Amino acid sequence: FFETAAPKHVDTFITRAKEGHFDKMAIDQIRRAGDSASPITGAVEEMHFGLVATKEEQDRAKWEEERGKLDDKTVGAIEFEDSRISHFPMMVAAASGKDGKSIPTRIWINVSDASAEHDGKRVVFGKVIAGQDVARKLVLDPVFSREDERSSGRGTPRDTIRIQSITIE
Repeated sequence: FFETAAPKHVDTFITRAKEGHFDKMAIDQIRRAGDSASPITGAVEEMHFGLVATKEEQDRAKWEEERGKLDDKTVGAIEFEDSRISHFPMMVAAASGKDGKSIPTRIWINVSDASAEHDGKRVVFGKVIAGQDVARKLVLDPVFSREDERSSGRGTPRDTIRIQSITIE
C-alpha cells in the first residue's frame, strides 16, 4: 500500500477488507485488447471488482444496475487523492466517482501499463505483490472470456470468478 500517497484510500480499503466487504465478491469486468480496440485505449488490460451485487450467485443484471450508481451513499465515495503514482502494471486503483470523488471499494487492477489512459483519473493506492501470475491469467487468458468479449476487448467474465477473501497482514 502507498499509505503516504493516498492515506484515505488505503485506510478505507483496509478497513473494508478486514470487515469482509470483498469476501465472495466476483470480478465483474475484464478489459483486454480486443479485435476492435483502438491503438491507445485498447492496450489497457485490467480487471474490476467491488460491486456488492456480485456476491449474489449469477445475478448479472444487478451487476449492471449497481455499476451505474456512483452516488456517495451507494458506493462510499470519498474525496479524490492525487497519489501521483502512475498506473504501471499490477497497480491497484480506486474507480472514479462523480464530482471529484473516488470509490475505494471499487477496485481496478491493471496488468499492463495503463498510465496513458488512467493517470490523474483514478487513485493508485497499492500494488499487487503476490499473485501477479494469477491476475495476468485472469485478464489475459481467453479461456475466461466469452466469444463476444474476446472480440470487443471488454465484458463480464464467462464464468463467475470469486475473491474468497482478502487478508491484510
